Amino acid sequence: MCNPATAVLTQSKRLPLVWDRLRTPVPTWQSLLPETRDPRDCDGRNEDWVVKPALGRVGEDVLIPGVTEARQEKGIRKAVVRHHGLWAAQKRFHIAPVIADGAAWYACVGIYTVGGKAAGTYGRVSRTPLIDSSARDVPILVKEGE
Repeated sequence: MCNPATAVLTQSKRLPLVWDRLRTPVPTWQSLLPETRDPRDCDGRNEDWVVKPALGRVGEDVLIPGVTEARQEKGIRKAVVRHHGLWAAQKRFHIAPVIADGAAWYACVGIYTVGGKAAGTYGRVSRTPLIDSSARDVPILVKEGE
């Protein structure tokens, strides 16, 4: 299973860097996505910014200051300096954890689409604000009729 090649444009976290040059307005994306910059245009050590691979998946190589382990952070910073065009910096947003059995869990909910229509949901939770490959899958239950 894979995405069509055209998805490379819309899935790139650097897409917001060219919004002002597009013929098609994207007001919904602009209102929902965090502010995005080229990583050279912000202080990547500032806790207000998260650095991500432009075409990353499942939280791989995401740098969240104070969350990403030091060794991995160092490697990401080197990669960003060498190949800044393959990375994006996004304004960090903070989410409130869900407390279950006395433990804090951070949640991520997503929507599967088929042919542009919602076809299902997925959920993942992690003990840190970084939802990566070590996050746990969780069921998303929806009451019929709501």
